[in-house]
Amino acid sequence: MTGNGKVDKSGEGLKIGLYIEDDVLRAGLASLLSQISCMVEIIPPEDFSNHQPVAPAVSLDLFVVTSSNRFHGSKDVGWGGFSAPRVLMILEEPELGSEVDLFSDYPADSYLMRTGLTVEALGQALSQVVSGQMLMPLSVGRMLMSRAMESPTLAATLTSRETGVLHLLAEGLSNKQIGRRLDISEHGAKRLVGSVLTKLNTPNRTSAVVLAIKAGLL
Repeated sequence: MTGNGKVDKSGEGLKIGLYIEDDVLRAGLASLLSQISCMVEIIPPEDFSNHQPVAPAVSLDLFVVTSSNRFHGSKDVGWGGFSAPRVLMILEEPELGSEVDLFSDYPADSYLMRTGLTVEALGQALSQVVSGQMLMPLSVGRMLMSRAMESPTLAATLTSRETGVLHLLAEGLSNKQIGRRLDISEHGAKRLVGSVLTKLNTPNRTSAVVLAIKAGLL
């Protein structure tokens, strides 16, 4: 709800794949999403109990998952016959201990805290993630920066073009936006992003940016 008591319409009309193993949390998030007027596809956990891709894939705008799930796959898993270009992870506060490697244990493109989650906050987050922005809760950012002070420097050999792409990733730009900024095709931008992720040995854009900060590349 907004300050005027009206439901915020950010995220309205998006096609959301909801994979939540906890029944209560799944129902709660489905209720929030319905208030945003999203099209919600509930993905039952048993649909991919073997953790294998299911075809054919139905295209969605976004997966919403939670760190409390037992299975944390990538966006390429083909969950329940659905595919989406981005994954939003809902984080549980107790799971952010010092032993957690956020991006390996909980792979996603953006993150939100479950605590205090509202219709307005979720709607705005969905719109931002789909538009290519990277979301990171303040508490998570502080934790990562604290660890960065203690982390060894990463030796990574990036070309000047790849370093430029890394800075654009830090701005939260999509492949299409990176292509426009560099005056290259979206496919060319995708290749460059893939090269950066490979050289940094990271699973996604968010982890690449955080690792680059740790290594002093940004």
